[in-house]
Amino acid sequence: ADRDSDTPVFGDTARSLFTEESQTKMLALCGMADNVAGITKKRGRCDRTEDCLVRGTEGDCEMEDVAWYHQAAFDTHSVQSGVATFTSPEHGFPTGATLTVEKNVPVPGLTGTLEATGVSGTTFTAPVPGQANGAGTVAQGTVTIGGSTVSVTSYSVAGGVATVVAPEHGLAAGTAGTATFEGLTELRKYVDTATRIDKDTLSIPTPGAVDGTNLGSGVATGFIYFKVTKNVLCETGRYCFMEQAQEYAQSILGKSLPMPEQEMLALLKSPGYRNWMKCREAMFTSTGREFEVELGQDYTGILWKDQAEPEVAMAWISFNGTFSEPLSREEGEKLYDDWESVRGELAPAQAVQVASPYTFLTLQQELISAAMTGIIGSLIIAFVILLITTCNWLIALLGLLNISCITLCFLGLIPIIGWEIGTNQ
Repeated sequence: ADRDSDTPVFGDTARSLFTEESQTKMLALCGMADNVAGITKKRGRCDRTEDCLVRGTEGDCEMEDVAWYHQAAFDTHSVQSGVATFTSPEHGFPTGATLTVEKNVPVPGLTGTLEATGVSGTTFTAPVPGQANGAGTVAQGTVTIGGSTVSVTSYSVAGGVATVVAPEHGLAAGTAGTATFEGLTELRKYVDTATRIDKDTLSIPTPGAVDGTNLGSGVATGFIYFKVTKNVLCETGRYCFMEQAQEYAQSILGKSLPMPEQEMLALLKSPGYRNWMKCREAMFTSTGREFEVELGQDYTGILWKDQAEPEVAMAWISFNGTFSEPLSREEGEKLYDDWESVRGELAPAQAVQVASPYTFLTLQQELISAAMTGIIGSLIIAFVILLITTCNWLIALLGLLNISCITLCFLGLIPIIGWEIGTNQ
């Protein structure tokens, strides 16, 4: 709950957390905007609140791109004009990614039963009229000639005639026969720059592939890039999920924040974003930055009201602050007020701030409030008792004045000698 108003943090106000205005404020709060007032790049120990909001964009906090291996299974593969279109739900590849697509495809023309002529003990020919010239290595498949079944290792096509390599095929040189091919496939590998069509579809040039074919399933592999600080020891001083959302939107979707609220909620809830975050965490772990994963999971994130619907219960971001505990009441109130000014200027309207020193600060304030209530209540009771026992309101007032002076002397002595009114007092 908000320390001042006792308003619950969980509530319907979270529904509007990702309006375009709120997104803009959160991006500014995370130090990603150029016009953020009061946020400096100072590193190291900080004495003022604004110095604790380190942007981390210069010196050893300079950012760089780190490549991470990624693969996605595709369901269909259709070819048109030498370009293959893949359907791969939430594939996670951006436009411009260099992909390697590998797929076992049927060997064109070498199917069924064909007339064959022996060339040597390992080679024979078969007519394949209309087939384009080319060659390839057979990944799997057999040929049966004269009752003998052997594996086919490679083939080449020139002028409508296929030359097939199948050791010990059994057809003597110059001898004619029939060859029955069964399940001949070759591994096609395409390496080129991909074009992202949408979150589920991408395309890549596939020279030599036959137009109109649909070749089933396969795997596309490539690299995606994440932004990290060059120095692993750089501490930016913040943990902000909006930075990851912005990076994902820009690098993968080719979009920028802010975006319409429903579109933003769909992005944060999408399998593509979750998969991208998992890749990012794996990259951090493999590069000796596993602490980034642990701290990121603790200090920033989103809590959904319903896992099936994009409805937010709350979201949180965190900043490192430099202070010693326990704080005096004055120090604690100044810390709270400094951050409250930052919250009021940059955070969404429904945001509240929490920090460990505020627990003791609230205790101190409540103790002082309770002490004042107790003192006033005690003086009233003392006056009533004096009035009843003396039956003289003047004597009762003099007694009340006497008690009040004693109390004031003791309370006034504490700040005079440099003490503070804390828990013990």
